[in-house]
Amino acid sequence: MTTREFLKRVEKLERRSKEIAEARSMYSPECICFPENEPPSFGFPIEQEIASRVKCPLHGNRWKWTFHRIYVSKWLREKFERKRETLSPQHRKAWTASFPRYLWPAEEEKTEEGIYLRLKDGTRLLAEEHAWKKNQGQDHARSELSGEGGQSQSRAKLSEAPDGPPMRESRGQKFITAWENRRKQQ
Repeated sequence: MTTREFLKRVEKLERRSKEIAEARSMYSPECICFPENEPPSFGFPIEQEIASRVKCPLHGNRWKWTFHRIYVSKWLREKFERKRETLSPQHRKAWTASFPRYLWPAEEEKTEEGIYLRLKDGTRLLAEEHAWKKNQGQDHARSELSGEGGQSQSRAKLSEAPDGPPMRESRGQKFITAWENRRKQQ
């Protein structure tokens, strides 16, 4: 056997052992990845954001799919919750890593601003903002003019509020940061 053939065999064995190690680690107790054949289903963008911030200690990112935001009706969100109970133990473990049972499932609250999720500890997260409310604070949106041709008062207050957080950043950022800190401490 030549040196070249020997090196090829060694490389092939290394690749195969790496594949086997990855396959075994997917089912190790430390792995919190979603199974490849069972992608997670999210009812709100905030749920996807929370789940994406939780990293597997072995693999980092917990899924390989690209998610596109579409509206999910209430009946379908309820169906997602029932379906999760029938999925694999690995999927349930991955879901619980993102959404611990002491906080979830959250109760939905409809308000003027949109839909909030109230967690079991009382925290409220803005899950979905009404479209008209979302566009209200954007700079590129069409300006509202008053009778004198100037910008209306309500619009001016919204766009000139320097001390408050921008509307796009209010989607549960404090909750996510606090939650990430708690996970690091555990």
